[in-house]
Amino acid sequence: MPGKHITAAKIDDLHDGQMKSVMTDDGQTILLVRIGGDYRAFGGHCPHYGAPLADGAHSDNRIVCPWHHAAFDINTGDTLEPPALDHLETYPVSVKGEDIIIELPERISGTRRAARVKRNSGGDGRTFVIVGAGAAGYAAADALRQNKYQGRIVMITREKDPPYDRPNLSKGFLSGEYGDESMPLRKKSFYDEADIELLLDTTVTKVDVSRKKVTTKTGATISFDALLLATGGRPRIPDIPGIKLGNIFTLRSYADARAILVAARNADRAAVIGAGFIGTETAYALSLHNIKVSLIAPEKVPFERVLGREIGEIFQTAHAEYGAQVLMGQTVERFEGKDKVEKVVLKSGDTVEVDMVVLAIGIAPVTDYVDGLPLNDDGSITVDTYLRAAPDVYAVGDIARFPYRHSGEDIRIEHWRTALQHGYVAGRNLAGVPTEYNGIPFFWTMQAGLSLQYVGHAHDWDEIIVDGQIAEKNFLAYFVRKGRVHAVAGMGRDRQMAAVQESMRTDRFPSPDQLKSGSVDFVKLLGTHAVGKN
Repeated sequence: MPGKHITAAKIDDLHDGQMKSVMTDDGQTILLVRIGGDYRAFGGHCPHYGAPLADGAHSDNRIVCPWHHAAFDINTGDTLEPPALDHLETYPVSVKGEDIIIELPERISGTRRAARVKRNSGGDGRTFVIVGAGAAGYAAADALRQNKYQGRIVMITREKDPPYDRPNLSKGFLSGEYGDESMPLRKKSFYDEADIELLLDTTVTKVDVSRKKVTTKTGATISFDALLLATGGRPRIPDIPGIKLGNIFTLRSYADARAILVAARNADRAAVIGAGFIGTETAYALSLHNIKVSLIAPEKVPFERVLGREIGEIFQTAHAEYGAQVLMGQTVERFEGKDKVEKVVLKSGDTVEVDMVVLAIGIAPVTDYVDGLPLNDDGSITVDTYLRAAPDVYAVGDIARFPYRHSGEDIRIEHWRTALQHGYVAGRNLAGVPTEYNGIPFFWTMQAGLSLQYVGHAHDWDEIIVDGQIAEKNFLAYFVRKGRVHAVAGMGRDRQMAAVQESMRTDRFPSPDQLKSGSVDFVKLLGTHAVGKN
């Protein structure tokens, strides 16, 4: 089918390193990039949540999404970093005189699927088992097929749902902004087409590493040639009186979120125990159902341990402005009620009348089924830079304690995007493509009118250097330990934060003294200059 040609710009409109958003006559968005005198054109929106890529950054061979930091190869449009699952569509570009011409197909999708092989049992008789079907498990299975593994893949999950968008549970899904159709990472047909055996509602009771055998709750066994452990975490539940009353929930799974929504239909008052990201996002989402929410936590302000007091205070204020009763510095003594929870009694003696409670006090790694691997005190599994725990055995996501190149420490991170990164890297290694994990952690939150991004990892810090005004919700906050920036939190600086991640990844990050001497333009530091839409 013949395509069409559009004049996207003049050659003098873009300097080297510039990205430009181009609108077609029928309203499609194309990303035009000039690199070293050449021009490249791609689908203009991130395949993850549709962010305009021209608002992001690029460095070296990567285009970085401004919202959730998916990265794409600037030569091919291929996805290099999640959370995007698909590649960018690419379009031929030519120069005629002073005009930059993009050749477009008759129908523009903007994205394209990666090439995947199917199982060939006659040519490859191996069986790879993936225990866990969250982000990491999905990413590994997909990476195996993308990297030409043609053996058997068995993915086992205790959940009844195929892999889904877990961050959306406490955000758009719980608030009612998005429905069930937004949750699956892929349609069920994807697993059939890729010949990935997805065993739902199946609990693994034992993994015998030495005998290379997985046993399920029903007594069924599966022998494996290679194994990926990706079982994530289970919510921590306090051992306090009344904990088994009805309408006390945790929020970890899709099923949990659905149960909370059912209870919310008949609730006027709710308490959320815990003021981390899941707790505060849940509190905000419930408030959008016209529920009076009490947010209860022992810290002085939300996120004090992760973001510091000043940033935590703006979240506390925002939740109060949205109508929440914010009870910080408080711990729960017990729950009271007849069959369902009716009161939360605090150790201070105060009580909170409720119709439902959501517990959000953290998770513990699910590894108690593993036989033959040493476990750390927190239940995690130590892996090497390839995410390998033992020969032919890999562990990823929430359960993995891995070497973090940027700090030289072994760390464990409970971030969804990190789990996707881990899964993709482990999948490549399982497929015989040696790949070290060198990623930079990233997470984001959207709640109570605030949007914050966080790059890197800082379990503690000596000082926080702030560029901008935290009170005005427009800032970059640099977390410094031993003379080096280990993490950056940002609001209102999406493009800068995309460039911050690339600066950290490529070891081009300024010193604390440089940051103190004046504002740093990270986009300019990387040579990225975005211009307005055409």
